[in-house]
Amino acid sequence: MYLSDRSIRLLALGLVVFAYLQVFTGLYYMSELGIALFAGLAVKFLQDLGKRIEIRDLISFMSVLQWIIGPSWLIISFLTTSSTIWLFRKMCIWTS
Repeated sequence: MYLSDRSIRLLALGLVVFAYLQVFTGLYYMSELGIALFAGLAVKFLQDLGKRIEIRDLISFMSVLQWIIGPSWLIISFLTTSSTIWLFRKMCIWTS
């Protein structure tokens, strides 16, 4: 099995997104990997949209949205706006 230019570009995009999130955000690394996976899948899905739509691409796209991006977005929005969680995190850091 060989890697085509398209596969290498999608892998490079995923690595760039992961590196950007690692440096500039405070997300958990698993969420960062999920967002990088979503970026690669989204680009592949949008490039194939005019040519063909494979059911496995659609399933993977929707599952990554539902199981990785959704909870990551909820964690980001909840942890940055809830004072209770902020105080809990501060207490955990203070006691450890």
